[in-house]
Amino acid sequence: MAALDLCRKQRATLLIAKLDRLARNVHFISGLLEANVSFVAVDQPTKDRFMMHVQAAFAEEEARRISLRTREALAAAKRRGVVIGATGSVLAQQHKQQAADLAERFRPYFQRLAHQGVRTTAGFRDGLNAEHVPGPGGGSWHLPNTYRTLKRLHMLDHLVRLHPSPTNRLQLAN
Repeated sequence: MAALDLCRKQRATLLIAKLDRLARNVHFISGLLEANVSFVAVDQPTKDRFMMHVQAAFAEEEARRISLRTREALAAAKRRGVVIGATGSVLAQQHKQQAADLAERFRPYFQRLAHQGVRTTAGFRDGLNAEHVPGPGGGSWHLPNTYRTLKRLHMLDHLVRLHPSPTNRLQLAN
């Protein structure tokens, strides 16, 4: 909606990849056409108003059918005894455990820096980068991944408590 408002104000044309990416609702597309909002679907730039209406109707029907098939598939899965959403919580636990295991690999580095007197998230980040210790994703250490690792290692109590500011708000202990 913000993009459409800006296009109206600037008298610009909104470029979209496909008409159904803008909306799958005939009423919405029709309203845009009636309001003389200029937009072009890049996949079919020469489409006229009539064809846009037709494609919008097809997109709306497709969305309705997808929704219906999804509801039917979920109902069938429930009848078979599948607990819907269970895999999400299982995966979340697995990812949480993987992150904790990865953090444990860095514990010796963090402990050594703590023994050297490092007491801020930025200090840990700078120390790890100075020692060329690859971060959890294989790249550099940054405030967010340093903070999360400290949190997973339960080392936040050892940090200096700083007041929030734009430059040190991620250095807070809690």
